[in-house]
Amino acid sequence: MLSQWPPRVRSGGSTQVPCAAETMNLYIGLFLAFGAFFGLATFTRRHLFSEGPHQPTPSDASTRMHWAALAFWTLLCTMLWPIMVVSGLNTAWVLARRKARAQPPRF
Repeated sequence: MLSQWPPRVRSGGSTQVPCAAETMNLYIGLFLAFGAFFGLATFTRRHLFSEGPHQPTPSDASTRMHWAALAFWTLLCTMLWPIMVVSGLNTAWVLARRKARAQPPRF
């Protein structure tokens, strides 16, 4: 009796509807996949998501530390990409304000 609960697929006539657990697995997988792609796409601009928008020192792409940093950044963004998006938007807003203040007023 317990081996049949919870049912993996409910049948409603001739069509089969996935249960809630399978649907949640899809959403969790999409969340993680989007986060991984976000991490890979933003790796070169990761300084914009930190305490300050300072350009990092360039590193050689063939070094072991570069690949370790890429893996760590991707794993971090996989789980925390919504927070990274918000912090990136905040940094973009701060940089836009700095740029506007740096330009002399036009008359």
